[in-house]
Amino acid sequence: MQVSKHAEKRIRKRLGIPRKAIAKFIDEAETRGTPLNQFKGRVKKFYDAISIRHSAGNKTFSYRDYLFIMQDDILITVYEVPKYLQGKV
Repeated sequence: MQVSKHAEKRIRKRLGIPRKAIAKFIDEAETRGTPLNQFKGRVKKFYDAISIRHSAGNKTFSYRDYLFIMQDDILITVYEVPKYLQGKV
């Protein structure tokens, strides 16, 4: 999997992970994360709003209250799931 510069920057800023640990964290998130096609309701609506706004995200998953948006095999960006949805993800 490739990581865009934007995604690397967002992971470092939003999750506080050092640059050298990003690849390991993303692999862990991809294997342990929940694919978004398993969600319904508000979580799905939140994802749809983001994906439409950015026109990306055909392989997206959630891990540790963060939403990882991928296009094909490239990680595009990472969003924090809003507080009112965090227990549902």
